[in-house]
Amino acid sequence: MIHPGGDEADAHTVSWLDQFGLYSDPVQRNRMASTRCGRLAAFMAPLCPSQDLLNVFADFCTWAFAFDDEFCDEGPMRFKPGEQADAFSRMHRAMEIPEYPVDPDDRYAMALRDIRIRLDAFASPVQGDRFTEWMRNYFMIELRKSGNAARSIRPDLNSYAVARLYGGGGMVFPRLPAAFEHLTLPPAVQARRDVHALTEMAATIVCWDTDFFACVKERERTGDGNNLIDVVSAQYGLPLDEAMVTATALRDRVMVLYLKLGRKIRAEGDPPLQRYCLLLDHYIRGSLAWDIEAAAFPRYLRSDGAVPVTFTGFADVPSDTDPTPLPVESIAWWWRYDPVRRYDPVRAEGGTGPGESDEGLATVDGQ
Repeated sequence: MIHPGGDEADAHTVSWLDQFGLYSDPVQRNRMASTRCGRLAAFMAPLCPSQDLLNVFADFCTWAFAFDDEFCDEGPMRFKPGEQADAFSRMHRAMEIPEYPVDPDDRYAMALRDIRIRLDAFASPVQGDRFTEWMRNYFMIELRKSGNAARSIRPDLNSYAVARLYGGGGMVFPRLPAAFEHLTLPPAVQARRDVHALTEMAATIVCWDTDFFACVKERERTGDGNNLIDVVSAQYGLPLDEAMVTATALRDRVMVLYLKLGRKIRAEGDPPLQRYCLLLDHYIRGSLAWDIEAAAFPRYLRSDGAVPVTFTGFADVPSDTDPTPLPVESIAWWWRYDPVRRYDPVRAEGGTGPGESDEGLATVDGQ
């Protein structure tokens, strides 16, 4: 399923890219122009209610890719957390006060301000304000990554899970399609931990899926280990092909839980919440559809021009059906909301608590 306005959004966002100059040189400009962010937006938000909003989504995709390349993943700024903090604060302030340009010479700040103004106009100021708040964690986690890069610290799986969840706009993208529809869940529903867990799982699945396609490119261009496959390889001492298999199993276990929890939440019969779950589903499927196409785009090609990953099709069953929480402390809490068999992750070290199993997991059946 794809929005019919993808091609129009593609043409628009390339013009927008040039309008704000979101590239460091002509090579990067051509790389960005061929990324087809309009098509990505059309895949991720096939039910977007207007072309204007689809264009906004495409422009945010463009901004995120360009920002990550120039500031976070590849450019020299990735080793300079102090300079990043200055730049990120200007960008965020430009979103907070769109009435007046904070720094007319800051390309990325001005581009974000433009997105905020249009989101206010085509959705609502409420959605624009929420978008601005969501960006805080994006900037914060990229600053943390820069601090680690400056100290030559590579992430382990626990820290990477959080960095990948928020880095690259991981928790911004899945919320935008709902914002485009003015779908604002009541505060009590927004605060529900199972709904938040579902959103985090959707964001993680999309980010981890992208890592499979970007792994070779990132190894060649940066080699900093900020990719799920590299993290798994380092943590478990595995060669690349075996790390791919293990990473796939981790991803599939998250997907199994996402599907179970999504069905449970939908069964409550609340229409806005059902709609929210549907939009998350479209986001996951659409992002993967674009990843499959984008493997042949210049953005992901190897330095010799070869396609790094060949997609061979979907499996009928998950590669790993283990229902217990992943051994990743920062995200193990999701399994607390497994509707079939609820797990309470606790540390195996130290004292034991009531109901704690040998694996350090307290379980409650049927809840």
